[in-house]
This record gives sequence, C-alpha cells and structure tokens, in this order.
Amino acid sequence: MFEGGTRVPGFVHSPILPKSFKTDVLLHVSDWFPTILRIAGATSEEVRKLNLDGVDHYETFFSPDSNTRGPRKDMVYNIRMEDNIPVGAVRKGWWKY
Repeated sequence: MFEGGTRVPGFVHSPILPKSFKTDVLLHVSDWFPTILRIAGATSEEVRKLNLDGVDHYETFFSPDSNTRGPRKDMVYNIRMEDNIPVGAVRKGWWKY
C-alpha cells in the first residue's frame, strides 16, 4: 500500500511565517483550506462549524511550541473495493495499518 505523498518535503513561503520554521507534523493537502481560513481571520470555532475534511494547523505554524505533534493524528489511504472486499490503509501517528 503506497502512501501517495506522505512524508515528502514541502514548503510554504510567506512573510508572516516565522523565519527558518521547520516541522515534521502529519499534514494533508485538505488541511490547507481550514488553516488558510484561520490565517485570514476566521476563529477556530467558525472553522470547526464548517465541518471540513481538513484539519486546522494554525497553531502548528504560529505556536509551534504548544503543539509539537500537530493536530492531525490519523489519515486514510486509498480505500477501494476489490472483489467486494474493502482494501486500504490507515495511518495512526507514525504507524500504518
């Protein structure tokens, strides 16, 4: 079961981010939308009420000492049916099942 881009380098450049910030938290592309909403001024409650698939990582970027592991704890990979049997994988923390 391939992970489809998990644990690959990525970068974001912005003058509002701390200089030389680096993290290894688990982050999915769907997490960018709720995070950008927070950066744009939405409250965490407003973002939570939208019931988005992504996880807000605002604190990861702007208060890195308060949340060293990041808010995303799990991820589902490639769920599909093969001969009427669901096939896929789930990541819990750094373990993949």
